[in-house]
Amino acid sequence: MRERVRKMFFAWDFEEEEAWLNHMARQGKALVAFGFGYYDFEPTQPGEYTIRMEMLPHWPNHPESQEYIRFVEETGAEHIGNLKNWVCFRKKTADGSFDLFSDRESRLKYVKRFIPLLIMCCLAILVGMVPNLIVGLKYGFWLNLLVGLGGIAFGAFLFKGLIKIIQKKQKLENEGNLFE
Repeated sequence: MRERVRKMFFAWDFEEEEAWLNHMARQGKALVAFGFGYYDFEPTQPGEYTIRMEMLPHWPNHPESQEYIRFVEETGAEHIGNLKNWVCFRKKTADGSFDLFSDRESRLKYVKRFIPLLIMCCLAILVGMVPNLIVGLKYGFWLNLLVGLGGIAFGAFLFKGLIKIIQKKQKLENEGNLFE
């Protein structure tokens, strides 16, 4: 019987999300579908599957993304689905290890993909919310002020995520420096 779990992860929490999904798989809950803020599981043998997620550089219907999905499927993995440009795979644990990133460099390249996205989101919020703050303060329009403050708070939240991604990037770069 299918079980839906509602849980929210943010883009910069991709490692925690994947760890949680693999924890669920070890408990005998196989991921069969996911969407914004929810995950659907079906009973399976504990530890039967390993789950991997990735943010593709292009939308899933882009030819390069389609080629990549087929490539991963050829390794024996099953494409569970996608949400925007997030894609999720599962593979039977008995079939051997399952990693989407073969080395530190590919992992670093992946983490760097998040930086422009988060910077653009922070800038868009700043550009959109500062005028609300100005109008709210100058003319006493409390709704504009509230929208502006709420937007600035959300921008600060995204900025915190950007800092987390930059720290992950620096950690991977420092790991490389240890071996050079």
